Amino acid sequence: MRVVKQARVVLREGGVEHSGWLPHGVSEPVRTPERIVTYDVRLVEIQGGFLLESQEAGVAHGYDSWFETLQQAEQAAREEFGVSANGWAALP
Repeated sequence: MRVVKQARVVLREGGVEHSGWLPHGVSEPVRTPERIVTYDVRLVEIQGGFLLESQEAGVAHGYDSWFETLQQAEQAAREEFGVSANGWAALP
């Protein structure tokens, strides 16, 4: 495994209004709370493809997804985290 690219992104999450069915007579729920979240995002080369890894700063667990090509992983990072082509940090 080799880290190919990495970035730290700050996102605003939450603030979503309720959607969907509610039982009759139930009051409308409030929006989900908004919070600012920092993620460490990495593209890791593995045998047979690439992983898009993300981990919320200060949290022990993370998330990953597999892609066949680096371009697919970069596209997913752009869509999920807003990491642009020049948003990746230089690696040592």
